Amino acid sequence: MGYRDDNILADDRADAALKRLLDTDMALPRAAPPDLVARTLNRLPPVPPARAAQHQATRRRQMRIGAACLAVPLVLVAVWNVVSVVGSAPQMAFLFGDGRSGASSALLSVQLAAKPFWNTLGSLNRTLLAGGLLLAAGGAALWWRLVRNSTRTDDLEDV
Repeated sequence: MGYRDDNILADDRADAALKRLLDTDMALPRAAPPDLVARTLNRLPPVPPARAAQHQATRRRQMRIGAACLAVPLVLVAVWNVVSVVGSAPQMAFLFGDGRSGASSALLSVQLAAKPFWNTLGSLNRTLLAGGLLLAAGGAALWWRLVRNSTRTDDLEDV
């Protein structure tokens, strides 16, 4: 310790030694770089967060509308194709060509491949068919729940 008349707080040498010790251990904060504010401002987004969130929501809505505009005609073609399969006339396939190439050939192939499947389903008991559809829907719902839960846990593992 020392003598009672030594005032360690007023001793300049002790202050300098303590400062040197802290400087070597990097315990004292260093002066901020001169361009710290500019670098921080450059990292900020150019628009406020509320406006960025609004822009992202608008963009997401536009993407959904675009996907719906693409999906609706495809679903209509598929429904019309199913009606053609049930009906026994290949009118849908011939709307897109002569049936030899391209989309008309693909639709005609799907119709011809689906007819035996459709006839097999028609020969089954209606109760058995309804039960099978319910079982398939339940399996699909369970699968979707498992997929959603597995992606959630993957997101939590990254945190």
